[in-house]
Amino acid sequence: MVGFLRGHIATIKASGFEPVIFTPEVTPLVQQIAADEGAELIAAQMKRDISLWNDFWSTIRLMRLLSNLRPDITVTIGPKAGLLGGVASFISGVPCRIQTKWGIRLETAKGLQRFILTLADKVAGSCAHLILCDSQSGKDRTAELGLAPARKIQVVANGSANGINIGRFEINPTTRAAAKAFRSELGLTDSAPLVGFVGRLNLDKGLVELNTAWSLIKAERPEATLVIIGEDECRSVTEKAALTQLKQAAGVKLLGPRTGIEGLFLAMDVFLMPSHREGFGVVVLEAAAMEVPTVGFSVTGMKDSVVNHSTGVLVEMGDVTGLARATLNYLNQPELRKLHGANGRKRVHHDFKQSTVWRGYFEAFRGAAEAQNLDTSKLKWTLRT
Repeated sequence: MVGFLRGHIATIKASGFEPVIFTPEVTPLVQQIAADEGAELIAAQMKRDISLWNDFWSTIRLMRLLSNLRPDITVTIGPKAGLLGGVASFISGVPCRIQTKWGIRLETAKGLQRFILTLADKVAGSCAHLILCDSQSGKDRTAELGLAPARKIQVVANGSANGINIGRFEINPTTRAAAKAFRSELGLTDSAPLVGFVGRLNLDKGLVELNTAWSLIKAERPEATLVIIGEDECRSVTEKAALTQLKQAAGVKLLGPRTGIEGLFLAMDVFLMPSHREGFGVVVLEAAAMEVPTVGFSVTGMKDSVVNHSTGVLVEMGDVTGLARATLNYLNQPELRKLHGANGRKRVHHDFKQSTVWRGYFEAFRGAAEAQNLDTSKLKWTLRT
């Protein structure tokens, strides 16, 4: 999530705040972002997985850091930071506490894990004065699940965590050349049908449904290619089986993580994203910026990043046949694909410029501080990731 901080912190800094980043791991990327954005960086040990003992001591350490720093505002990012950082901020008496909610992890959890995640979300929400969701459907779902009262929840600007860098996701000679080189790398002509998936490879991102839908697409369009870009996070037997089948399937190219993704999007005809849940689905906006329509499930987050039958097509969760049919419709109808791609690009430029999102978050931070009777002319705040 650290990449989403670019631009946000500089906006805060320029507005008179004194930003400090608490991070569980001081990586070169985090150090570079802190240096570029003008923020102080402090290591705050925290494990991502649930561990009562480790989480207890992480909370104690955070309380000590907060007692020394004495920030006016804390902003937490991520489920674990939201819980531990929220509790530490509450106990330490931080005057203004803000939680960002970029996705609802418990939506795809079951049994004991769902119970624990629900309890953790409720505790984190109770510690915050303000909860900022990155999508309207995320806000609605948070209130529906009883994780926090609706009066505490806001959506910034038009949604998303950090908007889209319009200058980067631009259709120009450079990205066109990158798209052409990518197709050449895959051994494809300019007219060969190419379906793309970009994301982590796991159950929540729809790996099983991707595998099944592809078999249906390939049966009707045997000349089509599916390119899969992303990190392998398969742990369960089900995930590993689906990935093995995809590796063995005809027409599938698994490339692992890639950079320069804007040119790769431009090479695609359709973006197939069968995710079970999203915060907002920023990768969908990246595809849209390059005039690529998206096919996916009508779930939290995806409902906001795709305008159904205008910038893409959403089908009911679990409707794999619908996924395949919508993808095939785009492959078989280039004019429809072109229209929806153009619609998506216009929407990204109109609603999701980064400067708009940055200003929206700053105004939300300032509004929350003023609601707690703080002088916003100069404040110190911490950001936990």
